[in-house]
Amino acid sequence: MNRFASDVLGCRIPLILAPLAHLASAELIASVTNAGGLGTFPLHQLRPAQTNEHLSQIRSLTAGPIMVSFTGEWERDENLDVLLEHDVKVAMVFWWNGPRLVHRLQSHGIKVGWQVGTDEQLTAAVDRRADFIIAQGLEAGGPVRSPIPLVDLLQLIRQRTDLPVVAAGGINTPERAAELVPQYASAVMLGTRFSASAEANNSADDKSLLCMSDAESVMLDTTLRGDWPCAYRRRLTIGGNLDIPERYANAKIAEIVSVKSAATIVIEFAATLT
Repeated sequence: MNRFASDVLGCRIPLILAPLAHLASAELIASVTNAGGLGTFPLHQLRPAQTNEHLSQIRSLTAGPIMVSFTGEWERDENLDVLLEHDVKVAMVFWWNGPRLVHRLQSHGIKVGWQVGTDEQLTAAVDRRADFIIAQGLEAGGPVRSPIPLVDLLQLIRQRTDLPVVAAGGINTPERAAELVPQYASAVMLGTRFSASAEANNSADDKSLLCMSDAESVMLDTTLRGDWPCAYRRRLTIGGNLDIPERYANAKIAEIVSVKSAATIVIEFAATLT
């Protein structure tokens, strides 16, 4: 048994759904959890009433563990009370909102994972006593906040701390997960693979684009937009060349060739992770 999954995440399989913005339907989140992994609800500019509505919908589909991701610095602290009402026991923060949120979340018994991509961000997470580290490597899709390939980042983290680590970025196959767990990490986080799942809240055309793409079909867009902590985005260059979550994809996109149910994906990975 993976003790990190059971003792910290509260699930059977050390596999986490990455925050997928509006692509993370209630069905997708619940399906990952019901299959034994940890579904993630991205909390994004929601008022407490909206948060309650979304979590109520998720809870109508699963009573299992879920994680909430505080993806920006603007989330309302009042949402914390709503999380407790829905038995949320794991949360994810980043370097810009972690200092404000980590200790308040922990004071309510919520385990906090802090996503890092650089040595400086790792220092902030360790100094503020996050419960575990989420290491996002350069290979990731969507917002890419690390200049370091995943394995190099994992090795850096291992030199600095004994905290449990979740590996993220470019993980599409059970074989890749087996290369990382348990040698470098305690669990994996998947984003692009679940974007091409049956339950993801994107169109059939979006999913087809992901499944027909190869390494030459993605680019790391270095244009920075907005006034919050921006990042480069790795996205598709086909299907309209759009900078939207539906077109985000990791550097190993060629490994994804078919749409599968979320449960099937989790079960396939479970064979190498448990």
